[in-house]
Amino acid sequence: MDALMLLSTNRKIVLKKIHASNYSLQYVVYDYTEYPQRDRFFWGQFNIWVTPEGAAYFEELEGKAQAMMQAAGSCGPARPKPIGFHV
Repeated sequence: MDALMLLSTNRKIVLKKIHASNYSLQYVVYDYTEYPQRDRFFWGQFNIWVTPEGAAYFEELEGKAQAMMQAAGSCGPARPKPIGFHV
């Protein structure tokens, strides 16, 4: 929850919750900041929408993770080759 709140505060994501009305076929969409009981916002289903700034941020993180994995693969111990069995 803390990570989601930090990303929301920094406008990387938007947290929303959708409620169906009990008496009609209407839906009410609440932003986290508008939700009547914030302490219960994360109970049940909620939606995470990525903002344009968040998309750029997540792409940057993914690039860094890929670079770290490639660097670890090239510097790490050699992987053993699979053994083939012949009949």
